[in-house]
Amino acid sequence: RLGTRHGTQICPACLADTGAWQTAWRLLIVTTCTRHQSLLVAKCPSCRQPFRDQHHSHLRRVGAATLCGNPLGAGPVQQCQHDLTTITSTDATDEVVGLQTRVDTALTGHPATVLGQPTDAAAYLTDLRHLTTLLLHLARQPGADRLADWAATLPASTGTRRWGIRPPDDPGIRAHALATADTILAAPDLDTAVTMFIPWVALTPTRP
Repeated sequence: RLGTRHGTQICPACLADTGAWQTAWRLLIVTTCTRHQSLLVAKCPSCRQPFRDQHHSHLRRVGAATLCGNPLGAGPVQQCQHDLTTITSTDATDEVVGLQTRVDTALTGHPATVLGQPTDAAAYLTDLRHLTTLLLHLARQPGADRLADWAATLPASTGTRRWGIRPPDDPGIRAHALATADTILAAPDLDTAVTMFIPWVALTPTRP
């Protein structure tokens, strides 16, 4: 699933500029800062833990500080003091920036072009999440790395018997998987999209 996550991603450059924690960073379909054209960061390099927030609130337990604030040890007294504005981000590719631009536009309610036709923003985002989820499953099959380089970087699956996998924690992997799905949706017509999708369908296992 590619909905919201417990915890948040960050753009260190945005935190350095404004100190504001963006709500959109919690969404798994948001992987990139288009302003700084860099991938978001999902874990603190000091404590190695995801950045924490409160599941039912937009406010962090440590407020708007740019320190990590993750609890260290068993109790909440000691907190990670790493300055998140000092983290170096990874540059995003043009393809990933283009994908995130389309997602950001749709998140504001503006229509997206899908198969050459204007499409409701919510429908586009739903299709993007579902198609990416399907591609993430198929990308674990032999031969997927010939279709997309990111398939070879997927972490090992923790459960192969259920139709459900944990989305990659790495924003870079998610970004490229989402971009692959978006390229299919952005095809000029259905026939072109089908042609692009057929090699992925061919990876479907024949076993039950």
